[in-house]
Amino acid sequence: MRVTSKMMQRTYLKNVNSLTSGTQNSLNQLSSGMKLFKASENTAAAVKAYQVRTSLNRNEGYSSNLSHADAVLTSSESVLLGVEDRLKEAKAKITQALNTTNSENERATIASELASIQDQIFQAMNSNDSGFYVFGGSNTNSKPFGTDANGQLTYNGETLSTLANDPLDPTVHALSHDALYLDVGLAPELDADENVISSTVFEYSITGIDVMGYGRTVVTPGSASVTAGSVTVSGDYTGLDDAVYTYKTVANDGVAADGWYKGTDTEPTDLSELGLIVTGTPASGDTIDATAGDVVSSNLYDVLGELVKEFTKSDDAGSASYSVDRAEKLLAVFDTAVATVTTQLTNIGAKTSYIEYSENRISTLDINLNQKQADIEDVNYAEAFTTFSSLYTSYQAALNIGSKIIGPSLFDYMR
Repeated sequence: MRVTSKMMQRTYLKNVNSLTSGTQNSLNQLSSGMKLFKASENTAAAVKAYQVRTSLNRNEGYSSNLSHADAVLTSSESVLLGVEDRLKEAKAKITQALNTTNSENERATIASELASIQDQIFQAMNSNDSGFYVFGGSNTNSKPFGTDANGQLTYNGETLSTLANDPLDPTVHALSHDALYLDVGLAPELDADENVISSTVFEYSITGIDVMGYGRTVVTPGSASVTAGSVTVSGDYTGLDDAVYTYKTVANDGVAADGWYKGTDTEPTDLSELGLIVTGTPASGDTIDATAGDVVSSNLYDVLGELVKEFTKSDDAGSASYSVDRAEKLLAVFDTAVATVTTQLTNIGAKTSYIEYSENRISTLDINLNQKQADIEDVNYAEAFTTFSSLYTSYQAALNIGSKIIGPSLFDYMR
């Protein structure tokens, strides 16, 4: 095969251009510290680099979420520690008031101090941190706690004393689980109703209902007795009033429906809702004489309110007189309610520990991902400099050889 001078020149120019491009690329790598400038240079490496950067960005979001959660929990803990201090002070005041040597005026003075503590706790539970109500669950824009027309504590519109003493009760469950959640890398999942499964996200808020408590506590049980008829009664009598209930029938008494009627009521009463169970088959004219028990709210605010009322009672007011026995029973209810605050402080500690664990986990992942990113994207300077030196030397040699391969042209003579 005959090799012409033009073929030699084309091959030479192609090789020089290749050396020029390689030298320039090597120089760019040295100056930027990056291996790749276009995905087309190494598609597989570019895809890996994209995946690593996506993971790093995702971890940055998780870290931001954890920082926010930590700030909320720190604020919650600060408030609850203050509430705990107020409750210790209240316990000391209550114990002092129970001393039988106290006069009415002395008890009234202590009651006034307890009322002040009660208000301080109420204000604390409505704490707002930079426009964010800490204990309102998903309700972060308005005060979660208030009082109803009877002065009973409410939480997000529900009167706590009217709620069932059952964490699985639909209303109680909804209020308690109406919390704030964040994605911290646990792969969130949805259940059949398209609600987020709580175990796949991080619950970082403390709901106010879990701090203050809910439902009612029987201080002194009520009672009921059958004064006419053959039925028997039992139950906890939690909702009874001082009243007489008479069984009336449509056939004999002309009422709208068979049932137990209180006094002159025109509608029957469901005694089971009052904690009274009737066994046997009642007949027209059967009568139950009921006596109300002493049932109080279980939440901290209302219990303190009951203690304030008790300590302000007179010693000589008949059945409405001050009762040290009742005050002691209210103290037992108070102690039970205080335990919920301690429980939630422990809960905050557990959540904070989980945040620290998650931050360490994400930090370790970031270290590994950054190393992986460096392996994919970053230049090995020693290797790159060696390559550049070799290419540059070859480029210089090629230029020297070019004068021998490419002969002088007419333009060279014209110059």
